[in-house]
Amino acid sequence: MSVKSSLLGHIDVVTSIFMDVLGDVLGVLGLKATAASVLTLTTDYEEERTANESVAYILLDGKCVIEFQGDTSLLPGDALLLGDTKHFVHRINPEPNDGKPIRLIQCVFRLKRTLPHPLPKYFPARLNLEACYLTDETELGRMVDLLDGELINSLPGINYTGLRLAEIIFVEMLRRCSLEGTQPRFLAGLTDSSILRTLLVMHREPAKSWQVAELAREAGLSRSAFSSRFHNLVGEPPLTYLRYWRLLKARLLLQEEAISVWEAARIAGYQSSGGFSRAFSRLFGGTPSTILKAKSNSPGHKTLKK
Repeated sequence: MSVKSSLLGHIDVVTSIFMDVLGDVLGVLGLKATAASVLTLTTDYEEERTANESVAYILLDGKCVIEFQGDTSLLPGDALLLGDTKHFVHRINPEPNDGKPIRLIQCVFRLKRTLPHPLPKYFPARLNLEACYLTDETELGRMVDLLDGELINSLPGINYTGLRLAEIIFVEMLRRCSLEGTQPRFLAGLTDSSILRTLLVMHREPAKSWQVAELAREAGLSRSAFSSRFHNLVGEPPLTYLRYWRLLKARLLLQEEAISVWEAARIAGYQSSGGFSRAFSRLFGGTPSTILKAKSNSPGHKTLKK
């Protein structure tokens, strides 16, 4: 939706109202930076990470090789994002640097990779971005410079600003991913205008009874061409994606806002709480009531007395 008005007859003011599909998905997957630091290394360094963690390295000075599902050589300005759906170990091997240590920015993230969405399902365990994506005029290079400065100066508020900058760096790495020619499914769909239009309407109105023919009209494609392109670029058939997205969104609202099961069912486009609960249990292995019970038992949760 776009609203355009004229001010004093010659100045146009345009306001756009839009939904950010990638931001919506990252919210459901619970993206959160948990640590940001500078590593100064002269010897090999090994780390272990859990299934729901990802870690990014940006090399500032020196050269190194990172061992994880093969060897990746990094030069100054190169960035590497690692993650897996299971516990994983990686090692950093500094190369000779005239007796000086190498310096890397390390950002650690929590991301629910096991949830049923094509972004974590198809995202590579190892994403390598060359230095040109940090030294050009994109936000990625600027965010790295800002985070490096924050970590060096350690001013009041560093724990807040550092983590927010790390989260922006994560998003920028996803954006840069397409320029490397390594677009995984779902991200590939965001760069296709026809498919993006359909993702936008599904995210904007998840409870609507969308049909493939209607979505194809939104995309400006025939039904068969749309179904094939959506599946190839997003990673799921259109209505399968819609069903997963409805339930993922409902799960998030149950967790964060403790809405009723009936309200969650309505938001997810179900006519009965029973049908919603059965679909929810098939996808997540637990009932909506289990989510609410865990929420009510969590530390800091307060129940208002009448």
